[in-house]
Amino acid sequence: MAEFERERAAEHERLKKIEEEKIRERQKLREERERQLAKERAERERQDMEKRKQKDLELKQKMEKIKELEKKRLIEEEKRKLELKERERAIHAIVNKHNMSTQGYTATSAVSSLPKPNLNSTQPVEQPVNSQEKMPNPDSYEMTPAKKYFPNKISLESYDISDLRSDDSTDEDDAPKKKVPTWALGASLKAALIQQHYHPPDLNLLFTEIVPPDLNELFIKKKARFNKRTSSAIWTSPILKPGMNF
Repeated sequence: MAEFERERAAEHERLKKIEEEKIRERQKLREERERQLAKERAERERQDMEKRKQKDLELKQKMEKIKELEKKRLIEEEKRKLELKERERAIHAIVNKHNMSTQGYTATSAVSSLPKPNLNSTQPVEQPVNSQEKMPNPDSYEMTPAKKYFPNKISLESYDISDLRSDDSTDEDDAPKKKVPTWALGASLKAALIQQHYHPPDLNLLFTEIVPPDLNELFIKKKARFNKRTSSAIWTSPILKPGMNF
């Protein structure tokens, strides 16, 4: 009986050691797994930090690039403003020069048109009007007086065309139908042409978009013989060469 008890105690001790060994093994595996998880967590944190640093660096580079582009844009804008001011100054200089030359030419022509006094000739003394009556010359005769033409009063609201002739001359120099406006003459016209050349109007704002007509809407009625024709009867596609099919 005592031998049996000893064997039983030894077996119990052996099983206890085996169980303790298993517990230690499980504890070792748990610690190893925790160390592996901690290592992986640290690696993920390091990678996340590297990604954040990379994103911050890219954002910084992008902001610097945007600042550089904005700086270049401001420089170009300032340069464009200076060029525009120089161009306007040149236009004003051309217009002023033309105006000065026009005014100088007008003053010179007005002075040159004055009659020059002849200092080497003697002038006859004018007789008083009431001193004596002018006697008619018996050897002369009176000419038929020229017919004077008095133009009709021009109305600003109507444009009379009843007196137009069949030849090229439709206006008379003495009585023109419509006067040329001041902005279409001389320096004003030249200044307007220069301004239009350097600052042309935007045609897209003046004229609307012209939509091409739809022939299918214009020609609603169709006949069967129209379909037997060549590609000229197809209005929804361009003319194609023979053998070309899409």
